Amino acid sequence: MAVASAGSPALRTACNLVLLGLILQAIQVGVFLAVGFLPFGSAAPRLGWVALGAIGAVWVLLVTRFSFATLRGGEYQAARRPTFVFALLSILTIGVFSGLCYILAYHEIGQIPKESLPAPSSATPLPRATGEKVCPICGTASPPGAKHCGRCGFVVH
Repeated sequence: MAVASAGSPALRTACNLVLLGLILQAIQVGVFLAVGFLPFGSAAPRLGWVALGAIGAVWVLLVTRFSFATLRGGEYQAARRPTFVFALLSILTIGVFSGLCYILAYHEIGQIPKESLPAPSSATPLPRATGEKVCPICGTASPPGAKHCGRCGFVVH
């Protein structure tokens, strides 16, 4: 997580909403798998429930990787689009509540840069050492190999 943005209310809210959506989907996957493995009825319908559970488990892994982990890694804008896609697909399938959590998280992710990053500096300093990176937001020089600005937490390239 980015250093300066770690205390951001929007970041905490977005992470919590994505996590809540993941928990709701994991419960749903558990129900599908439990129904599929119950020894009642014929094997064909049970196989369908197991298949839905397996698809749901893959879905949970994708949301974790492309939304939650990316968000926690500080790449807020990179997490925004997948969160929106997961929201729409969840709402269109049977995960309405998790989809609503993702929609709200998408909104909160959009608020992170507005509330946590300082105003852009008018005079951007030049890098002092070879490989040193300068943050395009606040103008602070970061050491070689740094992925995030030490002052504002923005991803530096």
